[in-house]
Amino acid sequence: MIRRALAAVIGRARPRVTACDVGYELMDLAETGGECYRADSMEAFFDAHAGAHIDFVEQDLFAAFEESAKAGRTVAGYVSLRFTRRSSALLAMQRWDVTCSVEVALLKGIEGNAEVLNTLELAALQRGGTIHWGQRNGTDAAAVAASYPELERWRKRLTEIIGDGRPGTFDNDFCSARGLEPQP
Repeated sequence: MIRRALAAVIGRARPRVTACDVGYELMDLAETGGECYRADSMEAFFDAHAGAHIDFVEQDLFAAFEESAKAGRTVAGYVSLRFTRRSSALLAMQRWDVTCSVEVALLKGIEGNAEVLNTLELAALQRGGTIHWGQRNGTDAAAVAASYPELERWRKRLTEIIGDGRPGTFDNDFCSARGLEPQP
């Protein structure tokens, strides 16, 4: 019975069309209009030695789910914890020797999901977490500057790469809003 229930839920969340193409062509969601992936998620990265990931899960994540339940809303999805090593990339989310990422993925279309995910993103930032670039990310320039100590080095390197390149080569609204581009 559980297997059938899971198959029914997962079947509703799976893409209705199978596609085969180069990875970047599939991942930009142009062909599917965004309907290929039926989840909304956020992921926050923490210094595992500091323990903020534990506080985030115990005090923020469970509390957000409980508040949603008290309001009569269902939270359907998964929570994943992963531990990784530090990355050498200047804007890596894995900034600590031992980094714990906490991912919360919820099925799209369920009332209250956006509120839960927004609450968790703010809580993660307040606990010193870094928000994943490729998932729900409402950070502003101040939050990015606080999360990435190598931001100025990143901007300098980007300036070196762009050189006398045409404006617009690497810039976009997302990067501008977060202060990722070289400063004039």
